[in-house]
This record gives sequence, C-alpha cells and structure tokens, in this order.
Amino acid sequence: MEIELVWRIERMKKILLILCTCFICTGILAAAETVPYGSLVNIDEEEDAYNKYISDNNLSQYDSRKLKSLKRVTFDDLDTMLLALENDRICYMWAPGVMARYIADRNKNLKVVSSPTLAAYYSMATRKDDKELYEQINTALIDIRNDGTLNTLVQKYIISGERNTVLPKATAGKPKIVVGVTGNMPTFDYVDESGIPAGFNVALMTEVARRTDSNVSFVNVGWGSKLVALSSKRIDVLFCFENYANLIGPSIGGTLLITRPYYHDEQCIVYNTRSKKVSLFKKVFKSLMGYKLD
Repeated sequence: MEIELVWRIERMKKILLILCTCFICTGILAAAETVPYGSLVNIDEEEDAYNKYISDNNLSQYDSRKLKSLKRVTFDDLDTMLLALENDRICYMWAPGVMARYIADRNKNLKVVSSPTLAAYYSMATRKDDKELYEQINTALIDIRNDGTLNTLVQKYIISGERNTVLPKATAGKPKIVVGVTGNMPTFDYVDESGIPAGFNVALMTEVARRTDSNVSFVNVGWGSKLVALSSKRIDVLFCFENYANLIGPSIGGTLLITRPYYHDEQCIVYNTRSKKVSLFKKVFKSLMGYKLD
C-alpha cells in the first residue's frame, strides 16, 4: 500500500512537471509570436483624443494598442520608423492614407492596406492662453473652407503632391505667427530634403496669414518634442495635431486649444511584404478586421 502511494505521488509529480513545462512553452511561443508594429509617439493630448475616439465609436475590439498579439513600438520621427520597418524591427506601421501611399510608392517591399474602421482628423494647436490667436486662425479656417480654397489646396498639395511653394516675405509692422512643422506627415506636414517646409503646410498658413493680416514664419520641430516647442513659446502654433476625436476648442487635458480640422483621412497599415512575421501578421489582421489580405 505504501509503495503504491509513493508510486502515485511520483507519477503525479511527473504529470505536474509536464503540465508546467507545457504552460511555460506556450507562454514562450505566444511571446515569440507577438507582432511588433510602429507608430509615431503621441503627446498626451493626442493620446486622449485617440482614446475618446475609440470609446465614442465602440472600437475597442480594433484597438491594436491593447491586443496581446501585437506590440506597439513608438518613434520620435518618421525616418527612424521607416528604417525599423525596412530592417524588420517592426512588421507594419500605421499612417494616414495619403502618407501611407507616399511611403509605399518609394519602396517596392511595402504595401498599403486600408482600415475600414479607423480615421483621424488633423488640426492645428495653440497654447491655452493664446485665445486671440486661436480665434483668428479658426475664423480664417472657416472662411477658407467655406469659399472652396481649402479644397483647392488639399487637391493640389495633399492629393496631387505639389511641392512648389514660396515662403512668404514679411511685411513691416504686422504681427508674426511662428508655426512649428515636423516634416513627419507627408504630404500635408512636409519638409523637403533641404529642411525647408514646402507644399500644403506653407500654402495653407500663407493663406491664413493673409486673412489675419499677419506675417508667418516656420520652424522645424521634432515630432516627439513638438509640445515642448509650443509650451516653451519657441513656436506659436503647432501645425499638425492628430485630432482623432475631432475636438474643437480645449484639448481633453485642457493644456491646448485645438482648431477646426483642415484635413481628414482614413488610417492605413503599411506592412513589409518581406518581413519574417508577415504570415503571422496576416493571420492577426484577419482575426482583427474580419477579412483576408492578399
């Protein structure tokens, strides 16, 4: 009887050991199969707008930031994120549609997939205490939209990709608006190879300055440090604020004033067709979005 009891105990130990090993191995495999993806780092106010958008539209099941099968990797600039994508450090990245196609057109290994569920607005932002400047820009944006000028600028510079803009010359005696651009959202927040802002951001702000009887100048700021540039008064206006929730007025945290959007676009996935994890990515995408990639 005693011998049989010892045998059963030993057998149970072996079974428990096997089960523990299985659980551990399963955990290791699950971790190994996590798909890394990239996005530009959001300032807190943009993150708040994103969370509100997800909540208001009941899109939590599509929130890639909270899925265990995905791992978000944030970047301070587009060039570094693209390098990570090309070198298979990340499998895919999120980008507005026009930017996604701009990127994929320049790299044959990258492919764009539209997301039928996610979209974002793009606005400007000022400091919360710059209410007069905020109201001036907002009024100008309303007029520019209502008379068709905004649509003309979007078609010419964002959709068609025109880059030939001339930086406006200053006129003595007029107030100056210093605008921060990042160059990390082509084709609407664009900086050319020489580091000079060009295209839509220049064209739109030149029109805003004309209608507010102001001078305008541009300062290149890092995507990850754009809020610091604004709060430190290095710039007066942040040109590109990712406004997922279509906020107009105070940001959710109350630190910024968000203008009416100047552009709206679907959010797309740009993935590396040569990634070692592309098969797993396609599997995860199908379970997330409900349809299969080519």
